[in-house]
Amino acid sequence: MSAQFMPVDPLFEGLVTRVRVHHGLALGIILIVLGWLGATATLVIWQHALFGDLAPLWVMRIAIPSALSIALGAQTILASPFLSLLKVQFLETAARSRTNQA
Repeated sequence: MSAQFMPVDPLFEGLVTRVRVHHGLALGIILIVLGWLGATATLVIWQHALFGDLAPLWVMRIAIPSALSIALGAQTILASPFLSLLKVQFLETAARSRTNQA
């Protein structure tokens, strides 16, 4: 966008202006909490089996999405501040582009 190879998309620009850092942080926290709830549920299921053998197909349906949710939540939290810095540059470039076209 900053090289102005393509025209500015108004839909994307509207999305960028509405989404803030705290939205990304809140989404990341929600994903991590959901992941920990799934991991806790897996441990409770294992406890009810007296820490013995479990049906792997059934347990992995809970464990894998839980681990993925924790990883995505952490990535979202770490990426939110960086993306907000990129947003500042994008908005400045879009503003310059509008003034040059006028």
